[in-house]
Amino acid sequence: MSVRAPRQVGYIDDRWGPLGLAGVVALALTAILIISVADFVDQLKATRAPAPAPAPAPAPLPSGWLLSRA
Repeated sequence: MSVRAPRQVGYIDDRWGPLGLAGVVALALTAILIISVADFVDQLKATRAPAPAPAPAPAPLPSGWLLSRA
């Protein structure tokens, strides 16, 4: 009978890699959110230009014009 060496339990995956990746992703999404909110607030605070004037009404048709074309 041969004597086997005791097996050592080891981690197959890296312990800190996925946590670091999750941290980087969370940090990037937080930065995007903060920049978006700041841009939105700046847009709300911006001075608004007055509304453009409405387009002029079309000239009235001469009377009887529609009846003569039929």
